[in-house]
Amino acid sequence: MPAAHHWTTQRSGAQFRTGYLMRTAVGKSNTFVDTPSETSHYYQDLDDTGRRLHGANT
Repeated sequence: MPAAHHWTTQRSGAQFRTGYLMRTAVGKSNTFVDTPSETSHYYQDLDDTGRRLHGANT
């Protein structure tokens, strides 16, 4: 889910049900994930201009 200033989050957390694609993505990116009522994780992939972060600038 998009959030302000190019941040993203997800709300399904460990509530997988039959969302096999979500289960695979969570297993690949975050081995230990909590339910949304326990914690929220936000991710930043873009800089303030909307370009993908790449680590070339410090």
